[in-house]
Amino acid sequence: MNNNTCALITGASKGIGRAISDLLIEQGQTVIGIARNADPTFKGKLYLADLSDSTSRNQVFKEIANAFPIDRLVNNVGFNQLQGLSDITSQNYQKIIDLNLTVALELTQAVLPSMLSLGEGRIVNIASRSMLGRKNSSVYAAAKAGLVGFTKSWAIELAPSGITVNCVAPGPIQTEMFN
Repeated sequence: MNNNTCALITGASKGIGRAISDLLIEQGQTVIGIARNADPTFKGKLYLADLSDSTSRNQVFKEIANAFPIDRLVNNVGFNQLQGLSDITSQNYQKIIDLNLTVALELTQAVLPSMLSLGEGRIVNIASRSMLGRKNSSVYAAAKAGLVGFTKSWAIELAPSGITVNCVAPGPIQTEMFN
C-alpha cells in the first residue's frame, strides 16, 4: 500500500461501509466515500451520487478516478426489495441488479487503470449470505451470487497485475438496510 493512495468505498456513510471507512480513517488511511446523502460526520472525502442512476454514477466514478490514485476499492453498496416470485417486476429486478452488480462492474472498471499503473490493488466485494437463498429475495440472492462470480473471475484475471480480489459474504448484521 502506497501512502499517497486512497481507498474508495461505496455505501460509505452507513452500515458496513461506514464501519470500514471509520476503521481505515482511524488507521490513517485516505478514504474516499460515495453515498446518496451528505453526512457531516464522515471524516473522509464524501462524494454524493444516486448510484441507481447510470449518468450520476458514471460522472462521479470518472471524477474520482481522475482525481485520486485509487489502490483499494470496497464495492459495498447494496439494495434489496423484498418481493415474492410472482411480484417481481422488471423495474425492481433491474434496480436490484444495477445496485448490486452493475455498480461494482462500472466502478471497478473506472479505477482499474489507477491500480494497473500502480502495479498493485485490492478489491473487496461485499456479497451476502442471502446468495444461498432467502424467502422473497430471489433477485437479491442472484445478484449477490453474481458478485461472487465477478470476484472469482476478476481474481484470476487481475492476479498477474498485482491486484487481489476477494469477497466477503456476511450473514445478518443489524444495519439500517437489515432493519
